[in-house]
Amino acid sequence: RVAAGKPPLWLIHGVWTELPPEDDFRDPSWYGEWKQEMRNVVDLLHGRANLMPRPGHSSGAYRADVSPWTLAIILGREWEPFSLEAFHAKHPGTSDWQGRFLGVKGGTAIEVFMADAMETMLAYEHDTYHAQRPMAYTNWPTLDPLHHPTESTKAEEIALRKARGLPVDKLQIREYDNDAFGLDMQKVTDGPELKAGLFASYHAYPYYPDFINLDPGYNQGTDAEGRNNYQAYLRDLVKHHTKHPMLVSEIGVPSSRLVAHWQPQGFTHGGQDEREQGEQDVRFLRNIHAAGGAGGLLFAWIDEWFKKNWLVIEFEEPLDRKPLWYNVQDAEENYGLIGMRPGKDGPTILIDGRDSDWAQVPVYQQGQGMTLKLRADEGWLHVGLWLDGGLPDWSKEALRLGLDTLDPALGSRRLPWGLPLRSEAGLESVVLFHGERDTALYLDEPYDLFTHRHSRPYRTVAHEGGTFLMPRTESNRDRLGRDGTAFPGHQQEIGGLRRGTQDRSSPAFDSRSEWLEARLPDGRGFLEARIPWGLLNVTDPSSHQVVQDPSPAGDEVGRATTEGFRALLVRLTSDRSPTAGGARVVASLPAA
Repeated sequence: RVAAGKPPLWLIHGVWTELPPEDDFRDPSWYGEWKQEMRNVVDLLHGRANLMPRPGHSSGAYRADVSPWTLAIILGREWEPFSLEAFHAKHPGTSDWQGRFLGVKGGTAIEVFMADAMETMLAYEHDTYHAQRPMAYTNWPTLDPLHHPTESTKAEEIALRKARGLPVDKLQIREYDNDAFGLDMQKVTDGPELKAGLFASYHAYPYYPDFINLDPGYNQGTDAEGRNNYQAYLRDLVKHHTKHPMLVSEIGVPSSRLVAHWQPQGFTHGGQDEREQGEQDVRFLRNIHAAGGAGGLLFAWIDEWFKKNWLVIEFEEPLDRKPLWYNVQDAEENYGLIGMRPGKDGPTILIDGRDSDWAQVPVYQQGQGMTLKLRADEGWLHVGLWLDGGLPDWSKEALRLGLDTLDPALGSRRLPWGLPLRSEAGLESVVLFHGERDTALYLDEPYDLFTHRHSRPYRTVAHEGGTFLMPRTESNRDRLGRDGTAFPGHQQEIGGLRRGTQDRSSPAFDSRSEWLEARLPDGRGFLEARIPWGLLNVTDPSSHQVVQDPSPAGDEVGRATTEGFRALLVRLTSDRSPTAGGARVVASLPAA
């Protein structure tokens, strides 16, 4: 219902489907089910739908007629190119097709199918409710009709590498063949009964595929704020679509902790704070307008815990429990303008330098002038430290928090950087607290995922090595363009913990804050931190699952159930770097 004097909230509705069995888009059972889904959407828009409960689907009696405020329909999804190529291989060549509402000139089998699907929905609404609205099918840069010389297919790149004598045995090409096949809305024409019109719809983000980042022409793109590859790509896309308006039906950046894909102007797939996220989203909408696009739809309204991203998905197991916990590392979960965070009535622990929210948390260990508390929620392991006598002098003091996350018989029994102490429980990770620049989490070398990405298993083992590494990721692999041009990859260190406050009333508010120290009114020093589960190699905190490959490793990342975590805390002094060795132990929990 539209309130008096208020502008309406307009709706553009989609009709989702999974891929067809054996990539047969003409499969009668699959296509019949998708057609029924189209009819259901039309009926519910007009307030005449009765949908029975089905897993993964909406249900209920729809009686509100929202059709006057429904602008358009977009069919389908981001289609995987391998599926469309397989269908094309079964039905090669091109053909013309004509329906009541639209036609196709010289289209591939899949382009004709997409037209037939749009025809189906247009005809049902026209014949049943005497109404039409603009229609499109979903497309994305992976399947755009343009040619991109920097974007070689898997087969092309492997052939280039072999011709140059470069290794291919450890080459991981996880992305799709992003310029091997295309869908072209230009081939779709208006039919005799079409009144509402057609448009081209793209989920077009600035950081993927790589050709948006690497194409020499796009590298010359600019907008009012400076260099902008995305602006140049949008201009190409709009220029191609002369018959229909071009709508960017998904655009946005996530505020995740990790960068899942690099972009030269900082429009990365994750890594933004909330302010950067908002400023970049606004810039993209301006870019779409400047390019002559029909508009842009911001993705998304709220965070979605069930979503998964290629960088972390293999370490989010079991997948059917993913909606039960929050992974701040995962870019796909963090697109929302409204953040969905753990805590029924607010944050479990707020990183703000005040310890009132720790009052009901029991003491884990205490002694030698130190108190340690730990608390878990759906997103983080929270650490609280109280230090008699005030805060450390970071110029010559440091704290090390050791964590045993699986089995006390496994992990390193030696602390890193030459510290002359031995732990009774083996450690999988150590958090170093040493001021704003050097506070970070380090992983035991056998348990570091990046180190062993080509030489699994990922496995904690019993040893006395004491070597702990800064964890890293690779957001963009190195690659070869179609003309043989070499493009370097991009790697990032991800163990660093960001100092700051999450107090939104503070001018220093930083949405990415992960630790902060403060002096309490009673004179004690206080330090609190939150550590993402993914950084600790936890695959599902809701069922206590952590990474532990069998040996030898299988195709899927192995996991084990932990009975709980164990922790130790060491306070030390040194005139040298905290990772250079030669430190002197001042106090420890438990007592050394």
